[in-house]
Amino acid sequence: MPTYRQLHEQSLAENRPDLYRDLQRQCELTGYLDDIAQEAREEHTLIVRRMAERHPYDPAEWKGSREAWEGWLDRTAREFVLNDLVLVPDEETERAMREGAYTD
Repeated sequence: MPTYRQLHEQSLAENRPDLYRDLQRQCELTGYLDDIAQEAREEHTLIVRRMAERHPYDPAEWKGSREAWEGWLDRTAREFVLNDLVLVPDEETERAMREGAYTD
């Protein structure tokens, strides 16, 4: 599975190539990607912790599978982190989001 860093780099290169090249030229890409990856890991951990507090493990709900519950926490946190922090929207989508015209 790709790391948050790899996913952000790929998304940035595809959706914002000018910014990607600027960061490369200024020798800031590595530090930038490291910062994003660190923030994403911290956010993931925080989301898992908060979800576990709000939705504690209930054997009846999860049919006795603590692993299934933990997997759900991890997948849900990953989705939030990807959508909120890691994946870079293209310029058109970003503009629509700023103008409030973006809908799923």
